[in-house]
Amino acid sequence: MFQVDAFWSYGIGAGYALAATDQLAAADGDTGRRATVRNRQLALTVLFLGVFFLPMGLLLATRFPRWETMQVLTEIPPWAMACFSTGVFVSGALGCLLTLRLLARGALWAACLQVIGAYAGVFFVLVHGWDGTGLHRLLATAPSTFPAGPPTAAELVRFCGSPVAAALCWMGAVILPVLLFSYVWCHAYRPPQELPGARPPGVRVDHPWRPSARAVLGMVAVVLRTCPLLAVAASLSVRALGGPAGGALVMALGMVVLHPRGPLARRCRSLVRPSPPRERSPATTA
Repeated sequence: MFQVDAFWSYGIGAGYALAATDQLAAADGDTGRRATVRNRQLALTVLFLGVFFLPMGLLLATRFPRWETMQVLTEIPPWAMACFSTGVFVSGALGCLLTLRLLARGALWAACLQVIGAYAGVFFVLVHGWDGTGLHRLLATAPSTFPAGPPTAAELVRFCGSPVAAALCWMGAVILPVLLFSYVWCHAYRPPQELPGARPPGVRVDHPWRPSARAVLGMVAVVLRTCPLLAVAASLSVRALGGPAGGALVMALGMVVLHPRGPLARRCRSLVRPSPPRERSPATTA
């Protein structure tokens, strides 16, 4: 969906930057190495968006224009397609560069908030939209009126049997594994001078793939637990109290949940904070 993809592409770029926390910490004080890390993560962001994300978004926009625009347009004009394509790259690049800048300044929690905030925006648009009918628009398979209440089981069943749901399933089966694998690869990456072959004889480095996979999957779990709850709470607050009062309540809730010294912040820091490669001597033989 056009309305969701701006937040999602920003979150993708921020995720690539966050996966490079170790590399930025290792390059502390080395401007050249920092620039190398920045350029690599930005290139990976643009590559993923250009090869996987954008083509599938354009395919959905071509086959299901009404669903892709949340039932706003029956036909997407070429200029809107061009703006969408440009916006995906700009949003992803901004997410990556801003998060890298925050990491370079040591603002680890602020960098984590770029990912959490982006995906909270994704879920809020899906749950609430701009008029409280986000879920109805998501599940709609044909032009219809959208009530303000919660979606019904009939809507969900009808959507699951639609061509839109089938297309989303196979697209997700391609995009999500590639995205997660690339995040793990970025987190586990070590420059050549840090590889085991560059170590002195008798010392080797434990392979970082397993801890990197745990860190990435742990961050994904945090996002999937936190962002939908924030989106639902925001939607319910706005529905019950109206725009100004509901927005104030959402801001207060966000300040509590996202406090820099809160449990969520501590959990995110423990997942992405720099951790130098572990060295160990080879086992002695009898």
